[in-house]
Formats: sequence, C-alpha cells, structure tokens
Amino acid sequence: MDKHELMHSFGPITDWIVSKFCDPQIFTSTLCYNILYLLFGPNPTRINKNYLPVILSHTPAGTSVDTLMHYSQLVQSGEFRQFDHGEKLNQAYYNSLQPPNYNLSQVTLPVALFWSAGDWLTDPRDVERLVCELPNVIHLHLVDDPEFTHLDFVWAVDAEELVYRYIVQVLKEN
Repeated sequence: MDKHELMHSFGPITDWIVSKFCDPQIFTSTLCYNILYLLFGPNPTRINKNYLPVILSHTPAGTSVDTLMHYSQLVQSGEFRQFDHGEKLNQAYYNSLQPPNYNLSQVTLPVALFWSAGDWLTDPRDVERLVCELPNVIHLHLVDDPEFTHLDFVWAVDAEELVYRYIVQVLKEN
C-alpha cells in the first residue's frame, strides 16, 4: 500500500475475514450485513446476501489521501474546482493564489445524470447546479426511491429496474 493510499483491499487478509465471518450460509454473515447497513444505507435488503463475499472481497476498494482532501475542499468551498495546493503551489500550478473552477461549459458530449435523494454523497442543489452549468444534459433521472443510496447504484438487487433500464434506454435513443 502506497503511503498516500487509503482503504486498500488487503488481499489474503480480507479474503480470510470474508471466508470466516461473511459466508451467507452461516450466522455470522449478519455481522457483515450490519456493517454494510451502517456504511451504506437504511435498506440492507437491497443487497443480495449471497453476493456479500464477493462485495466484501473488493471492499475497501481504496482511494488516496489527495482524493479525500480534494473532496473535502470541494465540500468546504462549495465550488467545483481543481485541487487546492496552498497559495504558493497554486501560484506555481495555476498562476493564481486560488485553484481555478472547472469550466463545465467546455463539456460538449451529451450527459445523462442519474441521482438519488437517498445518496448521502449527493446534494440535490449540486445536481441542479450541474444541470444549469453543463451545456448538453440530455437526460436527468431521479431514482424513484428515496432510500436508494450511493452504492445501491452498483450493488442493489433492484438497480436494474430503478436505474440500468433507463441507462440502456438513453443509450438507445442517443
């Protein structure tokens, strides 16, 4: 694991833990199920218990300190801008004391946005702002379930019904 990497998958260690505590055929799988509930939302029945070993063998997937810092900067500033290295390095990188905002008007490809009111990483005001700033939004889809969370887009047993079929429809139409 790199010194700047966080939540890296631990390979054999994770595999051993999953095999001992997350087998859906044994009682202790409830422990894994409850951890997922705490981390990812109020409706753990969306996750197929039989997939827990696979899901957990790839969790955590890993990220970097810089990515988390950048996300924090975006939340704190309320701006969608490049990484803030501090005034001195910003001057070197950007020729400015502050990092520049991303120019979303330059995104010319068609964009379809899929979001959920239950996604704790997405603020509805940010979705509205994106729709206003992106010049070519061809589809906006609010998932028809207020409890649909961030990772439900990937793991939910009903993701096909609530999201994927609309993605396929947009792709066919465009």
